[in-house]
Amino acid sequence: MEAFGQNHGFILYRTKLVGRHSGQLSFWELHDYANIYVDGKYLGTLDGMTLMNWEVVCLPFDEKYLAGLKFGPTTTLRPGQFFQGTFNLKAPGDTYLDLGGWKKGVVWLNGNNLGRYWEIGPQKRLYCPASFLKEGRNEIVVFDLHQTAPAPVRGVKTLE
Repeated sequence: MEAFGQNHGFILYRTKLVGRHSGQLSFWELHDYANIYVDGKYLGTLDGMTLMNWEVVCLPFDEKYLAGLKFGPTTTLRPGQFFQGTFNLKAPGDTYLDLGGWKKGVVWLNGNNLGRYWEIGPQKRLYCPASFLKEGRNEIVVFDLHQTAPAPVRGVKTLE
């Protein structure tokens, strides 16, 4: 990511296959986590290939990027989506957000990045300090790599 001048967020890599378009796709030495799509159809996940002519699309997920997101009804079953919700509080306090119904992704609360979670752990609950919360309306944004529909997020008192 540093080679592209990006110190956080995600990067989308895509390429077009030339020549034959059938056969087995094999990967070696993948140094990160990858979701695989062919013609927009989700095929699976890899975390561990030599294709050429990659197009690199930086997705910094910074304040400006997040402010430009447009939310509306979700009509696609394609993974890799942003979800947005709101909730009201009478009195902010330190809490943990339980993401037990989600798969793998990142959470922002009122524009503050709370961190990453993954259903297999170790992060399934994220700490949210009282200073990130407001009396009244609060906004949560979730980017999930696999989820195709929103799931509940609830505040809990403990990490476990």
